[in-house]
Amino acid sequence: VQSETTVSSEMTVTFFDAGKADAILIQTDDAVVMIDTGTADGVEKLVNAMRRMGVKTIDCLILSHFDQDHVGGAAEILKNFSVQLVLTTYQSKTSDEIDAYLEAVAETDTKVQQVSSLSEMSVDGVAYTIIPPEEADYGNDTSNDSSLVVRASFGDVSYLFAGDAEKARIKELLEGDYGAYLDADVLKMPHHGRTEDNTKDFIEAVSPTYAVITSSDEEPEDEKTLKYLAKADVTYYLTREGTVTVTTDGTEVEIRQ
Repeated sequence: VQSETTVSSEMTVTFFDAGKADAILIQTDDAVVMIDTGTADGVEKLVNAMRRMGVKTIDCLILSHFDQDHVGGAAEILKNFSVQLVLTTYQSKTSDEIDAYLEAVAETDTKVQQVSSLSEMSVDGVAYTIIPPEEADYGNDTSNDSSLVVRASFGDVSYLFAGDAEKARIKELLEGDYGAYLDADVLKMPHHGRTEDNTKDFIEAVSPTYAVITSSDEEPEDEKTLKYLAKADVTYYLTREGTVTVTTDGTEVEIRQ
């Protein structure tokens, strides 16, 4: 039994090369948290990679939103690993991938919670803050803008996973009472590196040292986003160039690709 004073010795975050899709694994000594599950097409490769990494149980699966490049692999993840808890935003659309996920939830009797207010949890020494959307409707961008935005901090090192936040949601984050949560060392850029009018302001607010963009050769990130990052002196990594692994002991950060 883990004593309350025991804290994991390190935290490893893996941003999988999963095409223009998010599949992110956070591993500590005694826990695994996953953010998004890539596409249905890519999930077999993802499951095999996770098995090689020794994953058996997922303490918490966070589905940032219900687009197929985030929820597509969820059904298979639920079937192949013991998932203790799923956290989601509200469901604003329907699809075959979502149906498969809901079916797998029912079959595996997995506990699901919809996050509707600012939530905090601690998992094996990592402090998580989950920022839900403020609006129930963002017009044409509702699915992306309803993304859960997740901040994770371990020791002195923090990460911000911005889902597929587009212009309206980024504005919400910049203008709401979220200032304290935005500052991070590592930023998972929102919406696969797509440039918005307020992308530059967002990068400045987060002031990361490193950024990761989940993009593909077929659907690459916007050049303007890369220019903003370079100008802000942020070292960036593109998952289309290979899986990105970020390891920290809570003080130092090491990135491999």
